[in-house]
Amino acid sequence: MRTRLVRILVAVIIVSVSFQFFTIPTLGIIEAKADNPNARRPKTIPEDSQTDYLNEVENWLFLPIIHNGKEKLTIWTDVDRFAVMQELAALYEASNYVDVAVESHDNLYDDFISSAPAGYGPDIAIFPHDRVATLYAAGLLSTVDLGEKEDDFVQTALNAMTMEGNLLGLPYGVENLAFFYNTQLVPIPPSSWEELYTMGLALQEDELIHWGFALTGLSYDAYPLMTANGGYVFGKNPDGSWNTDDLGIGGAGMIAFGEQISNWVTAGFMSPDPDWTTTYFSFMSGELPWIMAGPWALNMIRNSGIPYAIQDFPSGIPFLNVQGFVVSAFSDNQALAESFLRDFMADDYPMTRMYEVGQSPPAYIPVLETITDPDMVAFGEIAEIGRASCRERV
Repeated sequence: MRTRLVRILVAVIIVSVSFQFFTIPTLGIIEAKADNPNARRPKTIPEDSQTDYLNEVENWLFLPIIHNGKEKLTIWTDVDRFAVMQELAALYEASNYVDVAVESHDNLYDDFISSAPAGYGPDIAIFPHDRVATLYAAGLLSTVDLGEKEDDFVQTALNAMTMEGNLLGLPYGVENLAFFYNTQLVPIPPSSWEELYTMGLALQEDELIHWGFALTGLSYDAYPLMTANGGYVFGKNPDGSWNTDDLGIGGAGMIAFGEQISNWVTAGFMSPDPDWTTTYFSFMSGELPWIMAGPWALNMIRNSGIPYAIQDFPSGIPFLNVQGFVVSAFSDNQALAESFLRDFMADDYPMTRMYEVGQSPPAYIPVLETITDPDMVAFGEIAEIGRASCRERV
């Protein structure tokens, strides 16, 4: 008798729980409950077959869907960071009662814009800081509070991820231009742009090089030389914040920059073609004594076999690009997402792995201080004085 009662009780519990998760088809309408609104739904039962169908349903055993009770985080990234984020997600899951799903998107930015407001986007995504500004202005991002962890990050990287006094993400990597020079042609690099011109002319006169100077572009790629002449994009307010009403594009510094490169081209010192491919090939073939390049060019330059070293520019500062993690304003788990960034990602191992994959200087100071690669050290030092491209504190 006792065994029979136990069986009946178990059956009642199973049926009771099952009905919390399933809707029995009635009156020709079937509702499919799914997290994915695009999930395939069962067909409607013909009206003349509903009686037989419902009779059959009575003999079904509804098994409950057992949820593990874990919270869930979804992270979107591009293909380059997909593997490392899967690794880090697994590490986080091992010590936290949370499921972390990592998805790779070829069109991450467009997918985020279209999916996040509809409720199908991620909790966390990875973007460069100039995208962050646009997403924040569109109301798609939540602010991020790193607490005391902010002190562990390069200030210029934090600035780049900040708008209107609000930190919008966790920076992990920085990219900027640096001054590469051929150590065989130039044992001691120039300390001023005037000295660069003099040294370049001498090398040309000795027919050791073709061009004394060349640019890979006339905007981002030329910014160190622009700022060396006093040029700027936006001015600053007395409190150090950016003044978007003070546009320096047509100012005296930018005009001086234009006149300088025009004179260099006229004198035959500078290449008249600011082509990226041509300029890099000229440097790697020994026909150009120096080049302004970023960490993305390191492997190519290293593989060329050209003897080189990296240092800061004679004067002027480069634009700064910052990669970081952001939290969607439409996430149902914003507090958990913020904790994932502050309490897990902002630590030595995750930041080291992001550095190893990204091959750009880390924004996380404890890891930055452990780097022994002289090229990365040079880029990191320059990043500390770099200026965020497109947006900074506004």
